[in-house]
Amino acid sequence: AKPTQFDNERQVGLGRGMKRAIRTGRILMGAALAGLLPSVAQAEPAPLAASLDYIGSVELRPDRGELSAGWTIQILDGSLNEISLALSSTFGTAAVTGGAIVQLTSQLQADEARRLYQITLAPPDADAPRLIRFAYGGPLSLPPINSIDARKVELTVDGGWYPYQPGLTTRLTAQVGVQIPGDWTPIVIDEVQPAGPGYRIRQNDPSFDIAM
Repeated sequence: AKPTQFDNERQVGLGRGMKRAIRTGRILMGAALAGLLPSVAQAEPAPLAASLDYIGSVELRPDRGELSAGWTIQILDGSLNEISLALSSTFGTAAVTGGAIVQLTSQLQADEARRLYQITLAPPDADAPRLIRFAYGGPLSLPPINSIDARKVELTVDGGWYPYQPGLTTRLTAQVGVQIPGDWTPIVIDEVQPAGPGYRIRQNDPSFDIAM
């Protein structure tokens, strides 16, 4: 959702599907995200297990229109033996490591807006989690749909700012810490609470992506 425009005020635009903590000056944000649940007419559906769990750290540089990020992705679904994840091509080629990786290839997609990382996964190990790590940085790909500048920060899957599965069909959970210089105003759909020098934003409804 795009934030409402306010003159002389810098903003962080926030989408749905979140459980976050934001601190002004040094913003720290934690998020919980679930993929779409099937609709059931008569009864509540049983909770669906997440296939992936993301833990991330992102630094935003509004003066340069850039971000740098690192993610640890745990493969929770033992039936997965391969996975494809996409990122904005403006980040170049990300550093992708982790004990879960048997084979890794990457290539630009046809429109050259995304780089696709195709990963063959190691079998599940009862003694160790299956982990993939991404590290990358650079400018955002799709202003003004998504933007990082001195007045507004808006991030959704359209900008390819985090490694996502094309098709957006996989259920996942996520926590992300975000740092940004200066004082910012969060604009959200759901609950906002003060948390130290900033805010905690909580939204547990299912959503398509990690948006803020």
